Amino acid sequence: MTRTGLLRQELTADGRYDETRGGRTHAHQGRFWIDGDRVDYLDDLGFRRTGVSRATNCTTPGT
Repeated sequence: MTRTGLLRQELTADGRYDETRGGRTHAHQGRFWIDGDRVDYLDDLGFRRTGVSRATNCTTPGT
């Protein structure tokens, strides 16, 4: 979640994610992998990014 509350990710047990941005549902969808506090994402269009989990929030560059 961004500080303004415009980002929401649903991470599922099968390693998929579905992201809502700015009220736009299904803005990004793809796979994710968790290693410690690091979260790697690969969306269905091939875009990769990495985030760091902090408690119940996850921060990624650009969010």
